[in-house]
Amino acid sequence: MENFRLNEPLRFQEIAWSATFIVLGAVVTVLNAVGLYAFITTAAFRTRKHVMIINLIVTDLLFGAAGMSSTVYYLLKPSDIAFYVFLILNMFPKATSFLTLGVIAVERMHAIVWPIRHHVLGNSVYRAALVFVWVLAAVVTTFGTLELAVNEEEILMRVFGVFVTVLFFGVVTSIAACYISIWVSVRRRKRRKLGAPDKQDKALALTLLLVAGTFVATWVIPMLYMSISRMCKGYRQVSFTVLIWLHLVFAVQSAINPVIYCFRLPEFKERLKAYVHKVKCFDDSCQQPTDGGQISESYQNEDNNLTTAL
Repeated sequence: MENFRLNEPLRFQEIAWSATFIVLGAVVTVLNAVGLYAFITTAAFRTRKHVMIINLIVTDLLFGAAGMSSTVYYLLKPSDIAFYVFLILNMFPKATSFLTLGVIAVERMHAIVWPIRHHVLGNSVYRAALVFVWVLAAVVTTFGTLELAVNEEEILMRVFGVFVTVLFFGVVTSIAACYISIWVSVRRRKRRKLGAPDKQDKALALTLLLVAGTFVATWVIPMLYMSISRMCKGYRQVSFTVLIWLHLVFAVQSAINPVIYCFRLPEFKERLKAYVHKVKCFDDSCQQPTDGGQISESYQNEDNNLTTAL
C-alpha cells in the first residue's frame, strides 16, 4: 500500500466517497453507541461473559468515529500525515475486533465445554485477555505502519507478511475449532433436557458465531491476498478504488453487529425498546415499559458482574 492520493487534484469520485463515508460513519457510530448503552445499562449483560462483547462494540465504535473520520479527511485533504493517521485509526480498531473475536470464541468454548472450570476462573484472566488483545493489536498496527514508512521490501515486508499470515490463520483456525467443540458439546447434551442457563449459553454462542462469521467472511479474501502476496516476489499493491471498496465492506460489517444483537438477544432488544420509548416520552404521565435491564431468574446465578470483573 502507498499514499495513492498525494499530489493529486480532488475529483468528483473522492467527494462522492467522502459523502458516503460520512453517512456510513455516522450510522456505525450511532448504532454501536446505542448498542454500548444497551449493554452497560442492562443488568443481565453486566457479567463476565459479556466483557469481550462490550469490548467488540467499543472497537466498532472507535472505527466508526475515528476511523471513518480519518478516511474522509484523507480523501478531502491528502497528505503524508493524513495517510498515516488514516492507516493507524483504521487498522488498529479492526485488528482489535479480529483478536477480540478469537478471545470470545475461546472463552465461550471454555464456558460450555468445561463449565465447572470456567466457573472458578479468576477475574484476572479476563483483565489479562483485554490487555493482550489491545497490546497485540497495537503491535500489528505498529508493524504495518513501519512497513510503509521504511519501505524495506526485501526484509520488513516479508517478515510482516509472515507474521500477519500466521496470526490470521491462527485466529481463524482457533475460532473454527472452538465453535466446532461447542457444537459437539451441545449435541452430546441433547440426550438430556437442557436447563435455562444451557439454552442461554447455546443462544449466545450462536449469536457470536454469526458475528464472527460475518467478520471473517468480509476479511478472508483481502487478508489472504495482503498476507500471502507480501511474501512473494513481484508483489503488486491494490488500487485506490479497490482499497476504498474494501473499506466500505469493513464499515458495513461494523454496522451489522448491533443488528445481529437486536435479533438474537431478547434483553438487548427489550432495552432498545425501552430507550426508544423513553426518548419519545416527554411527560411524567407516559407509562414506561418493562425495563429490559432487569435480571432474569436464570441470570441470578451467572458470573460476577462487569464491575467486579474489571
